[in-house]
Amino acid sequence: MALEIRRHLMRRYVLSITSLTVLLIVVFFLSISVGVVGLGLKEVVGYFLGATYDPLLKSILELRITRTLASALTGASLAVAGVLIQGVTRNPLAEPYILGISSTALSVTSLVLMVKPSLINSRTEIMLYSFLGALLGFTFTLMLSRLGSSGLSLVLAGVAVTSISSGISHILLYLLQSVLRMPYVYLLMGSVSPVLKSDLPILTSTSVLCILASLLIAKPLNAYVYGDEYSKQLGFNPRLTLLTAATIASILTGITVGVVGIVGFVGLASPHICRYLIGSDHRFSLPTSALVGATLVVFSDIVVRTVSVVVRGLGELPLGVITAVIGAPFLAYLVLRRVRE
Repeated sequence: MALEIRRHLMRRYVLSITSLTVLLIVVFFLSISVGVVGLGLKEVVGYFLGATYDPLLKSILELRITRTLASALTGASLAVAGVLIQGVTRNPLAEPYILGISSTALSVTSLVLMVKPSLINSRTEIMLYSFLGALLGFTFTLMLSRLGSSGLSLVLAGVAVTSISSGISHILLYLLQSVLRMPYVYLLMGSVSPVLKSDLPILTSTSVLCILASLLIAKPLNAYVYGDEYSKQLGFNPRLTLLTAATIASILTGITVGVVGIVGFVGLASPHICRYLIGSDHRFSLPTSALVGATLVVFSDIVVRTVSVVVRGLGELPLGVITAVIGAPFLAYLVLRRVRE
């Protein structure tokens, strides 16, 4: 019976991974095609085959590929961060945006830029300070949540941290407008439009390494969810599991905030979609959530550009607006379910 259940789960996992990979490829090519200048599949495929000679067309395609890759990496990073945070907090309502991790990352980065504006040209240092801010926000939220006794205490603590950090970020970014290379609302609500091709190597390498590292703690995290004692009985160190998962989640959140700003609810929606598809085993949910998150953010960016084409003259919507419309209903549903329980 156990062997049959395992085979069934593996079939579901393989089917989900395959379907999500195909879906991600479809939205990837669709994302490259959508924009003010509409491109067909022929032009897109021609570029990848090296058959594109028009310099203007090549420039447009390179910009869109950069943007699409940034969207996919952002989504995958935030989704995996969401899985890790929900695991170590043992709370399905947790995610980087709701717990104030993203907003603290931005406020610390803004504070550093206020002191040293020249850092705006050093993406690596911005990511470093953003990571430190994310780790600080996560720690502070966990400390506040321990004053309460219910799962909602964590969310309320996150709301408090988010409010304080967002207020600080608003003030500092407003004062830093002359230094920033984008409208500051894009940092507060996220946007991949300012991402440069030179940003991709560090974003890609850090995201991929952290996602791979998260897979190494999948088994300890499975045990940690059921309590410290259970984790110890299976030979794992719960404190080390918490520290490792929190660090990886903070790095993933920090690098995305440092490059694209705050994009909310991806870390909430993606893990729940994933659990519906393949269950809660972290060995499977981490890679599956990465694909769900990548697809979700790439699709959201397609919506952003489609709206900017239809409604011209207003500029682009922040990416976080679309992800909030998609992800916020998950939060409302989960909170209502918690209250009823």
